[in-house]
Amino acid sequence: AFYTDGHGPNKRAHGTSGAAIDKPGPPGALSARPGNTYTRVDLSWTAAAANGSPITKYEYRYQQRGTSRWSGWSSAGTGTSYTVSGLTGSSYTFQVRAVNAVGAGSAVSATGGPRAAKEEESEEGEGDQTEEAPAEEAPAEDEQTAEGQAEDEQTAEGEGEQTEEAPAAKAALPDDALAARAAPNPFNPTTTLHVQLPASGPVRLTLYNVAGQVVHTLVDTALEAGYHTFYWDGRDQHGHPVTSGVYLYRLIAGPHILVGKMALIR
Repeated sequence: AFYTDGHGPNKRAHGTSGAAIDKPGPPGALSARPGNTYTRVDLSWTAAAANGSPITKYEYRYQQRGTSRWSGWSSAGTGTSYTVSGLTGSSYTFQVRAVNAVGAGSAVSATGGPRAAKEEESEEGEGDQTEEAPAEEAPAEDEQTAEGQAEDEQTAEGEGEQTEEAPAAKAALPDDALAARAAPNPFNPTTTLHVQLPASGPVRLTLYNVAGQVVHTLVDTALEAGYHTFYWDGRDQHGHPVTSGVYLYRLIAGPHILVGKMALIR
């Protein structure tokens, strides 16, 4: 049991011991990946802070890109993943929030969409891979330290980051290379981070501003080896749009660290 003080929708509750409880915090690391059919998207996130009252459920909603209407909030259960089905478009913005006895907390956003019908027919059991991913991957020579050294250096042999104007120069990477690439770059408002993992294991993909502050954690979970795609809609961890500028992405996979940069132009 609990009682409340204050008034209105933002009132705070206290347990019988007098300890303050509040609405839950926002979930973290929300990602939206194509599901196993061309009408589904798999959502996953990390648990929200309960703030003194157990989380009773998570809720999700979505908005198809190019429209202004959101679906109603629907229950996603008490776990940290959910499959949204019955989708008909190619790109959506999804939001997830936590709910406890006090109310619903702040939502986080991610952008994604179902796989195309042609992929459903031609790619059986290939998980998160897409036809475009091998061509979009950056070479393993772009691996840099975690201290923010994100220079896109090119060697005389053309081993650096390749530009969008020369797609013919892009080649599939060897399976034992760790790589990540943002495309499009520069972007507005959405970009896709194409990641290649040489081995299965824990993966963390974090976005920073040029001041070194965390903007959004896209991934913090164990993943299988292979190609993966993660979408960023230019919003921070709390679902607020960020300003134009240069942002860094930092990929940690096992003992390896890779840092790159991308530019948001609104």
